[in-house]
Parts: sequence; C-alpha cells; structure tokens
Amino acid sequence: MNKESIKSATLTVLVIISLFFTWNMWNLQPSYEEFQNNSFFESVPIGPERRTPYQVIRPRQLYIHTPEAHFSTLDDQYLDGLWTEMQDWNYSLGNNKNIAQTYTEENFNNWIHSKAEAKIELRFLDGIPLETMKSMFEWDTETNDSIHFDRIYLNVPNEKEAQKVYFVSTENLKIVETSVNLPDANQFVSTIYNKK
Repeated sequence: MNKESIKSATLTVLVIISLFFTWNMWNLQPSYEEFQNNSFFESVPIGPERRTPYQVIRPRQLYIHTPEAHFSTLDDQYLDGLWTEMQDWNYSLGNNKNIAQTYTEENFNNWIHSKAEAKIELRFLDGIPLETMKSMFEWDTETNDSIHFDRIYLNVPNEKEAQKVYFVSTENLKIVETSVNLPDANQFVSTIYNKK
C-alpha cells in the first residue's frame, strides 16, 4: 500500500464522517418537551407595591427657560407635582393626523432656545414612544405617527390662552404640538414658572 492510497482512504473516511454529521444536523430535531411546560415560569411580583405606568415612566429633570436665563431644580416636589397634574389633562391634537413636524437643526435649536416665550422643560433619560404616552394620558385624537420623544416642553401662557404641550424628539428633530384647554393647567404651569 503506497502513500497515495492511504491518503485517499483517510480522505474518504473523513468525507463520510462529515456527511453523516451534516445529515444529522439537518434532519434530527431536539426534543423541546421539557420547555413546553408553562408552570416552569412562575409569576412572582417584584414587590408588594403596585405602580401605575406614569409612576414608573417619569421625567428626571425639570428646567425653566426664560428669555433672560435658565433655571433647574434639585427638589423633586415640583417635578413630581407637575407630572402628576399632567395625568389629569386632556390632550388635543386638532384635526391634523400627521402631527409630527420635522425641523432642520438650526430651526429646531431656534425653537428650543427661543426668547419669544418662556418654557418649562421635562427631560427623560431615554426616548419614549408616543404610543406609550397616549396610554398614560387622555388623548382625544388618534395619531398616525410613531416617534420616540425624550423631552416635553410646556409654554407659559396667558390666562386666556390654551396650555400648549410639546413632545420633542431631539434625536429626530421632531415636535408634536398638543393643547390642553383647562384653566387649571395654565394656573399650575404659571405657579411653577413664578417660583423660579
């Protein structure tokens, strides 16, 4: 027996073994019966306290922007009070179904840092889908847009104006404008603004 025939025999054996393993991989399915039992996963609450979505998804910072200066607070009572109050508002989008307005970067920055009107800003740690917000707040209009926003701006209106609430995506440069026709909303926002 010469070297060439030994090499050919070894190569033939290796090809047959390879074909055997390939056939097994393609045709044999593992048994998943033990995973079909749903009682394996027990539903265990994390704690005894139940929370509503707005208590879990909440802003982390509150800023007040005036034409002259910018303010922030380390006291969470104003942030928590405003966030809780906003849950009772009814948000109106008007007749426009395609509500997200896209801006250029320059126009977006001009709108945010506008000296024409004072604003209160709520910042979130991460982007939140608008659909999630709609499930937490009362919306009187269905929307077609799906955006993730990371900030909410509230204008500081006169007593006779409707309270405007802007849901802002700084990543996509989009703004969703809503209005709240409640005198209490205007008064609450003005109170926080005046305590700056």
